[in-house]
Amino acid sequence: MKNLAYIYQHNGIDNGHSIFDKRLTGALVKVYGDKFYAIEYNRQTNSLIGDANKQAIDNDSTIIVLSHCNTFKIAGWFKKSKVIFINHDLPYYAYFLQKNLPGLAKALYAWFYIHYYWRLASFIFFISVSEKGKSGIAANKCAHIRVGVKPGGNILNFKTIQPVAVFTGNYRWSLKSKALQKAFTKPYTGTLQLAAINVDDIFRKTVTATNANVVYWDEMQNPAGIKLGVITDDFLSGFKLKALELIHSGCCLVSFSDITAEFEGIIHAPLFIRTIKSLNELDAVYNELLADANILNKFNLFYNDVCDKFNWDKTTIAISNMLANF
Repeated sequence: MKNLAYIYQHNGIDNGHSIFDKRLTGALVKVYGDKFYAIEYNRQTNSLIGDANKQAIDNDSTIIVLSHCNTFKIAGWFKKSKVIFINHDLPYYAYFLQKNLPGLAKALYAWFYIHYYWRLASFIFFISVSEKGKSGIAANKCAHIRVGVKPGGNILNFKTIQPVAVFTGNYRWSLKSKALQKAFTKPYTGTLQLAAINVDDIFRKTVTATNANVVYWDEMQNPAGIKLGVITDDFLSGFKLKALELIHSGCCLVSFSDITAEFEGIIHAPLFIRTIKSLNELDAVYNELLADANILNKFNLFYNDVCDKFNWDKTTIAISNMLANF
């Protein structure tokens, strides 16, 4: 087995990319042991952080994994090692769908940037199945890998359904903050309790400005109760890690973007992965679930299937098996 150097850019502990990197590297080290190195990249100084030396890891016995497109530009540093990309998203699709000049300019830049550096990779992993299909990369040059649920999943037996809609995550990316503002533009007039957990200041400021009645939790209340988990992103760009965070917390998903392709083949996914256009559709989804006499059993089957198929250890095995070819 070759050495594996995993290079990532730190984006803050609550950022989806950072959560992905932390959990995947934690799983990879169990497979590679002392042959595994996690190395942080500083985008501002264009350098590796700490004692990492790019010359020392550039050799025939080391595979370089670059996680996220911000690190792709350093692929040219490595002349001897095989370089593998983990492509988190294709942001140019999301920018293009904004249908304005600033969005078009960002879309063109992102498209040329990503396609320019893709040519330097020996292989590319996509974490979104739909974006792997959009990439146009030959099948023998890329593969889809599933992200995993939060470690410690698959342990609950859900016993009730609660009239609660939960929000989570950070909204620092401009497209996320705009989508959040849009979601709360029309006042919510339903009867569900709106709750937020692990959200950033942008969420709090946006919601406060709209006078929406949202309670803030330090931890998930009544973990054995099924809730609605709301994704306000109205665009697709990569796999939405918060989807799995919400499911792990006992939520079925209601999303302003259609994420059903990522859960294709999961038991009862059409029932628990919904697409909405307004927060005022939440009550209709809740009432439909409540009216199903077998909803608890169905959700337990759904939850267990998600935990089984979206599994970091299985993802790690798939990655290591692919990398064994290099």
